Amino acid sequence: MKNTPALGLSALFALAITCGAAQAQTLNATLTSSGTQSLSAGSDFSNGGEITVTASGVASGATVTINSVTLSVGNSAVFDTLTLSGSSPGGSSDASVGLTSGSNVASFSSIVLSNGQSATFTLNGTVSSTPPATNSFGRREFRNLRLASMFAPGPAGGATMISLGLLTLALLAIGGRLRRRHLIMFAVWAVMAAAVAGCGNGSSASSDQQVTAISATSSTGSTVTVTGPTIDMGTITVESNQSSTGVAAPTPTP
Repeated sequence: MKNTPALGLSALFALAITCGAAQAQTLNATLTSSGTQSLSAGSDFSNGGEITVTASGVASGATVTINSVTLSVGNSAVFDTLTLSGSSPGGSSDASVGLTSGSNVASFSSIVLSNGQSATFTLNGTVSSTPPATNSFGRREFRNLRLASMFAPGPAGGATMISLGLLTLALLAIGGRLRRRHLIMFAVWAVMAAAVAGCGNGSSASSDQQVTAISATSSTGSTVTVTGPTIDMGTITVESNQSSTGVAAPTPTP
């Protein structure tokens, strides 16, 4: 009977170690490959970024199930479809990602890991065939080129730019205010208009994706700690060439 307290303390110590080990179950998420790339409108992509999630501290005979991955989408208008494909030794599962800018939860049902095993999650989908246009030529502001006109600035293609310039010169001539500097300005404006008409207007839109959270449960009911997020999966850019899209005309001054 004299050894009873010692045996009791030993049992409690062993129980504390067991509980501590159960609570130390961890999933560590890392970036496997970046999905940064440029694509033409309407293209499919199979690797928009991939992460690897590895389980550690899982007790023998126990498993950890990954229930969901939260993905932040920077610009959902860049995509027509988005899918996060999960794969593990115990099974695979695809989850459709909502096309919403901001946080989107992708849910899984068969991604199960035992101690030391890993799962991968790969982003794939299709970029929009009609992406939101950000005209790279139109963003340039020709502040030093100001033509006299009674008209407010507006979108203009190559031909419209020439017409606007000619009309401006005509108005100046009628008003008796046409000067040599106006002709020089028009010559520069005409060169710019020819470049727009000949080359078209390239436009692009981009979206950056990040894994911000991973949710998991243990078969033992104990806590699963996740380390790694936030993980940047890369930026996807969709390019288009819209020859019919014009550029903003420079601000006129009388």
